[in-house]
Amino acid sequence: MSQTTEKPAPDLVVNMAEDIRNGFVAVHPGEIFRRRVIERFGLTVTEAAQKMEVSRQMLHRVLSGQSSVTPAMAVRMASLSGSRPETWLQLQAQFDLAKVTGASENPLAELSVQEMREALNKA
Repeated sequence: MSQTTEKPAPDLVVNMAEDIRNGFVAVHPGEIFRRRVIERFGLTVTEAAQKMEVSRQMLHRVLSGQSSVTPAMAVRMASLSGSRPETWLQLQAQFDLAKVTGASENPLAELSVQEMREALNKA
């Protein structure tokens, strides 16, 4: 799997924490990946798919929320973003839970950025 030569955005976790605090509870991780990684690196979906060694169609389905982030896709997303696979799987689980429960409140909204980093980096 190719890795990007650029450094990941250092504020990826900070921005995710802000999104959660601002009420973006039920945001599919594919949308977060699109905004926080692909767009920030200035990549097209085709370029990102090539770097991740997946088909453009498969990546598009995740980015559009049509497909869930699987463990294999989480590894690829982490490789391109410089994050951890657990981060993407946790975001998928949170999205799925919010969708099923219709929860508008997010227990992570009260966490500090440091606590968010720790929560996302555990595993």
